[in-house]
Amino acid sequence: MVLHALRGADAPTLTDLTRVTGLSRPTVEGVVEGLMESGLVVESAPEEGETRRQGRPARRFRFRAEAGHLLGIEIGPHRVAALLSGLDGRIIGAGSREVSETAPEDERLDRVRTVVADVLRRAGVPGPTCGPWASARPASWRPTAPCASARRCPAGRASRSASGCGAPSAAR
Repeated sequence: MVLHALRGADAPTLTDLTRVTGLSRPTVEGVVEGLMESGLVVESAPEEGETRRQGRPARRFRFRAEAGHLLGIEIGPHRVAALLSGLDGRIIGAGSREVSETAPEDERLDRVRTVVADVLRRAGVPGPTCGPWASARPASWRPTAPCASARRCPAGRASRSASGCGAPSAAR
């Protein structure tokens, strides 16, 4: 509810969010802090020309549509397709490949991986860092940080090496 309100507003304050959601201020503040820790929300700078009352200005927050991406995959009888968007729903990449109706499962999945890798490469987006789609990442990909958990990656797989699989860490 809070995330939806943040996505639909332009730099709301906690008061704005409590009014829109109907939730208590401590609840909204806790949710916003959690979203900030996850990187989905940042505190915005006060707007230029905003009339300033006495005391410090109210904190404003902004949803970070650039914090991640959404990948949709369609596996049909004659083609496989992938669609990539930002968290704001704006489409930033798409691709498809024909596949034989009689293609075996392995061949069909290889086509999906190829389409996904191509869409990610053309959009300049690093591919998945662990889990079943890790092979779809571009050849130029290099790990930037170990997994958030030393034992398990976010996709539920055991880490691939002592340094982790490269999934975003909680420190980022």
